[in-house]
Amino acid sequence: MNQKQLEDSIFESIFEAVSDGSQREWTDEEKLAAVSDIDLFHQLKCWADNSLSDSCWHEANYHLVNSSLSKSSLHGEEEKTYISF
Repeated sequence: MNQKQLEDSIFESIFEAVSDGSQREWTDEEKLAAVSDIDLFHQLKCWADNSLSDSCWHEANYHLVNSSLSKSSLHGEEEKTYISF
């Protein structure tokens, strides 16, 4: 499996963990991908903000997406955030 296929597989797995209703906590690899890819992170953040009430989000996944975003990040300033898995 090449790098792009692996990345696509991880992204698909992240979205599946939310959309399939299983409320599965993401693996460490999925968590790293979620906070490392800015586009993916923003998609997840928007999804979390708009769908928390549907009870599909695992609490740890929801907190990861929300605790990783700071006010300075919203304004485009670079900030390093340590995330412990």
